[in-house]
Order: sequence, then C-alpha cells, then structure tokens
Amino acid sequence: MKARLVILACLVTLLSSVAHALDNKFDIILQGPWILYQYHNANLNKDTPVLIAIAPRVNTIYHAPILSTGDGYTVWDGGIFCLTFGQECATITGAKSLVPSPGYAKPNLLPVYFKNATAAQTDWDLVSVSHTQSLFAFILPMPNGYSNESIWNMQFSSKFGQGYKGDAGRSIGLQLHYDAGPVYFDLKKCTDLTTNDCNNSVPLKNRTTTLANTGTLELIMKAPDSDDICDYHVRSLHHPMLHLLDGAKLKDGQNINQDYGYVDPARSVDINGKGYYSDVPPNVSCYLKDAQQNDEPLLGGAVIAANKMHKTLLTVAAMLKEGTIDINPIENLLRDLHIDAALIKEIDDEGKILNKESGFPRLSDLSRFAELLHLAADAAEKKNGGHSAAIKLRELASDVQTKNGADCRTAIMLVQPAVQQP
Repeated sequence: MKARLVILACLVTLLSSVAHALDNKFDIILQGPWILYQYHNANLNKDTPVLIAIAPRVNTIYHAPILSTGDGYTVWDGGIFCLTFGQECATITGAKSLVPSPGYAKPNLLPVYFKNATAAQTDWDLVSVSHTQSLFAFILPMPNGYSNESIWNMQFSSKFGQGYKGDAGRSIGLQLHYDAGPVYFDLKKCTDLTTNDCNNSVPLKNRTTTLANTGTLELIMKAPDSDDICDYHVRSLHHPMLHLLDGAKLKDGQNINQDYGYVDPARSVDINGKGYYSDVPPNVSCYLKDAQQNDEPLLGGAVIAANKMHKTLLTVAAMLKEGTIDINPIENLLRDLHIDAALIKEIDDEGKILNKESGFPRLSDLSRFAELLHLAADAAEKKNGGHSAAIKLRELASDVQTKNGADCRTAIMLVQPAVQQP
C-alpha cells in the first residue's frame, strides 16, 4: 500500500510538472529583416497555426540570427528551423492568427504578397524557395498577440529615386506575446513544413541550443558594425527580401510588390513624428550609393558578412561554422613571442569549450575568448616584433564581439493572403 502511495505521489508530481510546463508567460523580440508568414497545414501538428519568420541570407549586409535569453548563440547556416517548446515543434497556443494586442500602440507592418506559381496556389511554397535562394526561416508557435518593439519612419516608391511617398513610422521591431510557454526552448532543423520532419530531427549540437524560458527570448539579426545616416543596410536588404516573394526584377516594374519596390528610410525624425529624407536640401543624397538601383536578386550560396577571413587567422565565426576552432595558429604565434604559458593554456582551454559547442557557440564563451585574445594582444605589444601580431589578435577578437541590434531599421513585412494573380 505504501509503495502504491509513493507511485501515486510521483505520478501526481509528474502530471503537475507537465501541466505547469506551459504556465510561463513570455515574449519573443524580433529585430531584423523579417518577413512574417502565417501558415497552417494538416501535416503541421494537425493544422496548428504557426508564424514563420523568414529573412534572406545575404553577403556583407547583416549578421546571422542570434537567439538569446541573455546568453545564447548564433545560427550560421541557412535553412528552415523550428523553435520548439521543450522538444515539440508547432505547439498549440490557442491563437488562430497574428492579432495586435489590445492596449498597445498599433503596429504598422509592411503588407506584401507572394507570387503564385499557379493560379490555384494558396500557400507560399517556402520549401521550394529555400532550395533556390539562401534564407533563414524560423517556425514559431502562433503568438497570442503582438506589439511594437520599435518603429522608424520611411517612405516608398515604385521607381528608384523618384516619387517617394507615404512618410510613416513602420514597425522595425516586434514583441510577440505568449500567454504560456515552456520551461525551456530548443531548436531543430527541418527539411519540410511538417511536424513529423521537424520533431523527428535531433536537437542541434550537444544541446547548446537549449535556452531556459526567462520571460524574454530575442531573435535578432544585427545590423552591420559600421553604417551611416543613410541606413544603407536597409536599402541593401530591401530587394533581397522582396525577391524571396517574387523573383521579378523591380526595375522592370512587374514585381507583385512594386508599390513598395524602393524604400527610403528617414535620416531623422522630429518630435512630431515627421521624417526627414535624403532628397531634401541641404542633405547629401543617399541615392548615389543606394544598392536598390542595381536590383539583382541574391541567390543561394551567399555568405553572412561575419564569416569573413583574416589573411593569417580564420575568424572564430568562420572556424566554428566549419566545425571546430584550430587554436594552433594562435598558440604558435604566442609561443614564438614567448608569451606567458598560463595565458596560452587559458586560450587553449576556452577553445576546447567552444569546440564542444561547435556550430552554436554560446555568446558568453565567445566573449571570454575575445577577452583572452585582447590580453594576448596586450602581452604581444610588449615583445620585440610583437606589434603586428597584436594587430592580428585584436582584429580576431573584434570579430567575436556582437553589436546592439537596436539600430536595425528594416521594415518588418507581413505576407498577406494569396490573391488571384494573372
């Protein structure tokens, strides 16, 4: 009898923990060049509505997506991923569609359409698009509401450099509100938009993708480390975003989203919410170096800017993308300069930690590695002939650092229901 009571108590405890697993309210903060797509299909957890956040994976414009709850990791490789509640993809939240939360200022997403392959097509064939264009896509549970995280003024035209209109604050960051969430989140890579495909895949890379639900999860693509008042990162990424929806060139005037074909972000905004733009004297025109005038789709094979290489040493990001960090070039450089062996050992130990997190290194461990590289650079400066090595080490360390994404001013797009198209 006593044994039965113990078993019953354990069962009650287990059921209680399961019941409370989705008691934790939380928000997801989205910043970056995201296209939001509401999707449901019988093969995705019995027609459960989800929200898919999609962004182009392009060269020299943005950093790769970061998932963080304070600590977190970077998603280097493109493809379709599912943010899981525990280990479940497409968790039911009770929400049927993306609806603004009451009591907040009204969001202002950019309405866009996808180009149907056939007249009968009603869903955006994201899987096929991912085979021809390089992208990031994250399947998120449908939020119970959403609100602005930030806005910025911009105007649009169907032609480059002329006829811009519609000055208004557009949503450049969102907070997705969830009434209940899991104890922890994880990430799985999918090859199709089905729960069988996503749930049967294993968690990525030694569970370094597991993040505790602390109340806020950030999904951010950070702007370039150097930009100016013209916001060239916004201009450069606008067409790659639109080309995911329709491959037709904007300069030919036939893209399904032609009315929003060219973006002109405000240089500044006054206290009354009015934007000031590049074509208003005495401003220097931002159109001169605006990438939108070239209008060439960026197809698969592009590489995120943060994966660049130094002439002597691979950056940490690039090495981790390939699977492991080769610490030997760094250590050999330091030994040649007779740097303290204890510091070399610390760098070696931290490199081993990062290698265990291969592909999805924790931001805190990357920061520690960068700190050690700066210490090594300081030590190298004091050695004869060490100045050149110090420069290389500091450049390598700077590649590790992350940048605040709050200055990202790309309008977040919301895909509208399919319309009858010719």
